[in-house]
Amino acid sequence: MLRQEQIIQMVEGGSVNSCDNGIKILARAGSTSLEYSARTTPYLLEQLARCRPKSVPQYAESIFQDLNPAHKQDFEEILKSRLPDLSLAQVTRVLILHHQLDAG
Repeated sequence: MLRQEQIIQMVEGGSVNSCDNGIKILARAGSTSLEYSARTTPYLLEQLARCRPKSVPQYAESIFQDLNPAHKQDFEEILKSRLPDLSLAQVTRVLILHHQLDAG
């Protein structure tokens, strides 16, 4: 879990690109085990809730790929709360994820 902490530090203090890539890495790594997912998903959801609006669709798409069903409702609630901050194109990307959640 040391690497996980290093990645989180990179997300917290890095450049925009470092943050974006760190989110992708943590989301992908969360799919490797339930234990890892249990540690990373709450952090990823927190990041989704507080990231800049421009990053919401990208972060949501990364997190969605390996979303644990136990966190589905929290994910949906965060996305709904962020909709007023987004442009039309960003809302469209988020709504596509919402429809995929409903279908899956």
